[in-house]
Amino acid sequence: MKRRRNSLWHGCVIMMAVVLPAMWSGCAEAPTRSSGEGPPPLAQPAQPSAPSSAGDSKWQQTFAAGKAAAEAGRDAEAERALQAALGMAREGGGQDMRLTESLTQLGEFYLARQRESQAEPLLAEALPLWEKLAGPADAQTATTLNNLGVIYQKQKRYGDAEPLYRRALAIWEKASPDQRDQVRVLKNLAVLYRAQGRWVEAEARYKELIVKREKAVGPDHPDILDALQSLTGLYRLQGKMADAAQIQQRVVQIKARMSGSDGQGMGKELIDLAMLQFAQGRYAEAEALLRQALAQQERTLGPEHLTVGKTVHKLAELAAEQDNIEQGAPLYHRALSIYEKALGPTHPDMTRLTKEYVTMLRRAHRDADADRLEAGIKDGRR
Repeated sequence: MKRRRNSLWHGCVIMMAVVLPAMWSGCAEAPTRSSGEGPPPLAQPAQPSAPSSAGDSKWQQTFAAGKAAAEAGRDAEAERALQAALGMAREGGGQDMRLTESLTQLGEFYLARQRESQAEPLLAEALPLWEKLAGPADAQTATTLNNLGVIYQKQKRYGDAEPLYRRALAIWEKASPDQRDQVRVLKNLAVLYRAQGRWVEAEARYKELIVKREKAVGPDHPDILDALQSLTGLYRLQGKMADAAQIQQRVVQIKARMSGSDGQGMGKELIDLAMLQFAQGRYAEAEALLRQALAQQERTLGPEHLTVGKTVHKLAELAAEQDNIEQGAPLYHRALSIYEKALGPTHPDMTRLTKEYVTMLRRAHRDADADRLEAGIKDGRR
């Protein structure tokens, strides 16, 4: 049996499971109403009643100004106005919609800017008010439940986050015609379970949200790519490379349809699939995918681009894994040439790549060539 000599391929397979993709695999999603960026809101806020006094009118003007400033990205102005609106609502006494809206808007403002410690007490105070004023099964109640869950999840308070997500999902499944609401909280639950190592539950949630998106937009729509890639990453973490490759093949097919006949822009997906095939010992399939990705990169980036060099490096490692010196030597030579031009002769990646090449040459008893390369490392050329 061949030794697993090269670390890059196997390390990358595991690393991809950790970082791919950030939006779906590693971050809970908070559907706030205060930012002008990101997905549309999950629920429209309850509208305050018509002003019945000068105080009410002043609050509405201040509150609206804060929302407008937040949407325009004028954060300092928005924070001052929203804090002022909250102060006016508190001065009015009672637990009316003004207070509820003020707490929610300012809390979501902070949450959208990753200021969870300031968002948490505001949203925690707003939640029972929404339950009282709008009802425990209202969509805005679900939004606040989800947003509090996001805060607790970021604080690693998983036991506190999970029941909030479950309540939000139950509400949206009954009350919301927009499946994006359900997809967001399913994604958050999947990320939560994944962070706890609850693989079976995470897999079930990812599959459920994929099904919902397929029903909404079709099985080959780009909108399902993130969910598919998250499921691929989950399988990688568990070492289920065959399952991961099956899902990644679907990602490649969708990207191919998006990219058109020239296949531009799908090199990364091809390389990811090649890694999974390599991890299963399916070297011929891995090589074919890498060469397809390389051809696309050369067309779009040019033959001397560092990205091209990295793919050539992977092909060289694949050849080395199979003790194919005839194929591997020219690949290592080309990769070294590209790296040296792009990074300089003393870059750490140059040293690592040269050492790999030396190891391959010595296994092939080409000691003179290996000695020359090692001398280059010692005198600082490589």
